[in-house]
Amino acid sequence: MSQSSHGAGHAPNASAGAISGIERFFVASGHGGGWLVFREGNRSAIHRLPGKKQAVHTARILARSHSPSQVMVENSHGTFALAYAFDSSSDLPRY
Repeated sequence: MSQSSHGAGHAPNASAGAISGIERFFVASGHGGGWLVFREGNRSAIHRLPGKKQAVHTARILARSHSPSQVMVENSHGTFALAYAFDSSSDLPRY
């Protein structure tokens, strides 16, 4: 599993997607509550949602429409783990 750390509420620092051709969407906790969805390479969140479940759902929809892609979700330690991977033939969860 791939991991990347960041400060809560800030865009994750990752750039491998542009090189590998895989779009990555990150779900991170935001300052003051809520959950943020980032697209790799963007410093600003593209969505802010009240709960983690809604944010993961939104990221999955985005990732599915940008296949090949991945959804990376922040865990309680502030690192990201691969949650979902999409390609032209599959959209199965990774865990």
